[in-house]
Amino acid sequence: FSSLSETTASPSVKAIVRVLHNYHRLRHYPLPSTLRSLVDLLHTKGEADGSPGMDIGEISSVCLEIAKAGGGTEENDIKAIISTFEPLILSCASSWDATSITKVLWAYGKVSLPLGDTLGTAISQWVIEHKNEFGPGSLARTVWGWGRTKVGSDIEQQALDALQERAEEVYQDLSSQEIDGLFYGLTNANVDVRSSLVKMLEEQSMPTDKGDKAQAMQKNLFRIIQLDYTPSDEFVRIMESY
Repeated sequence: FSSLSETTASPSVKAIVRVLHNYHRLRHYPLPSTLRSLVDLLHTKGEADGSPGMDIGEISSVCLEIAKAGGGTEENDIKAIISTFEPLILSCASSWDATSITKVLWAYGKVSLPLGDTLGTAISQWVIEHKNEFGPGSLARTVWGWGRTKVGSDIEQQALDALQERAEEVYQDLSSQEIDGLFYGLTNANVDVRSSLVKMLEEQSMPTDKGDKAQAMQKNLFRIIQLDYTPSDEFVRIMESY
């Protein structure tokens, strides 16, 4: 690589994202100096009129790939690098969509970076207004990431409640992995989890035949107890029979 910046006069944002993605895919982390050089390149892409030179799709992809590829760099340095994109994310607020917000929160969550007050408020307001744009996959990844950012403000909690409401609507379409991500995020965020949503988890955990794994049942029961929810007698009886 020494030389993406040396051999190419001005590599495209997509080219830089692809380089970061390949580092992660190959499990070969870039040197901290290499990562900073890539980020410096991205920050030179601004236009003369002050616009960022990248759209929200590119900015969110960059943040996520940096979070994934930064395993060779000190976590605080990665947090500082991702934080430099906050003004760019905010400058594109008029073109946010569920996919880009999912990537941003996934990136922040992956390195346990709290959202700044301004960004946290802006994203929360957007999510409350646009919760129906989140499909099962983006919903689960968003909640997973958000739960790892040290949720604190009231409006962030309101936004997560809006996503719980959305989760109730799409619950039957969630894969087991997405359900894991959803409840992991909610318990990490320390928010009040809707009893109706936990009831869905309990019902979904009921074995339909002997092929269901007791281990999965136990994991879901543990989650239910963590949420300060008392399992139904039927659920406990079935668990005891395993």
